[in-house]
Amino acid sequence: CSNANFKDKWVFWSFTFWEEGADVKSSIYLNGVLQQTLTFTNVSLPAITTNNVICAGSADSDSQRKGFGAYIDDFRIYNSVLNVDEINKIMAEIQIDPIVHYKFDGDFTDSSGNGYDILENEGNVPINTVYYKRGTGSVNFDMTLGDGLWIDKTSIEPSRLSPHLYQNPNGITISFWMYNRTSGGQSYARVFEAQKTGATANSYGIAIGFEIPTN
Repeated sequence: CSNANFKDKWVFWSFTFWEEGADVKSSIYLNGVLQQTLTFTNVSLPAITTNNVICAGSADSDSQRKGFGAYIDDFRIYNSVLNVDEINKIMAEIQIDPIVHYKFDGDFTDSSGNGYDILENEGNVPINTVYYKRGTGSVNFDMTLGDGLWIDKTSIEPSRLSPHLYQNPNGITISFWMYNRTSGGQSYARVFEAQKTGATANSYGIAIGFEIPTN
């Protein structure tokens, strides 16, 4: 999907992660269709319990942060690997209960009932009530460096969610709708990251990013 044009349209992304032997595998789905399955050899989902988990918008490290110009809606995390049928049900608005669910319908609360409301809105990322895919709003990232929505943060309340993400024998699924407003020049803009506190660029837990070359 590297040559696809995602600008000015809503697309549905789903990413699954699971351990298989000594490796970690990840499948990427675009609008409910499998695009690619990746294998990361001789690694595992980290056995760590103090992590910063960032929902969207930037990386944890200042040197890694990239501006991100997009609307994100209906952001979900599942503590299992969903199959293609389940992913298509989510896209069709058939409810499958997630562990985390941000609708962004006027606030940053977790609609799953598990209490994972956003801890900190770094940069005061706004909610947009004009462009959204579901409900009445979406979160609006406007290319400001360092903006992000924190689920876990060591300085506030660490490790609420991360134990559900790491060493989970059932794997993980992350899904969201994205409306990209940037035609080029985004260098690895992070949509989601789960990172060990103080980690280097080579020791992330999970990171989902997009490389959008300049046209």
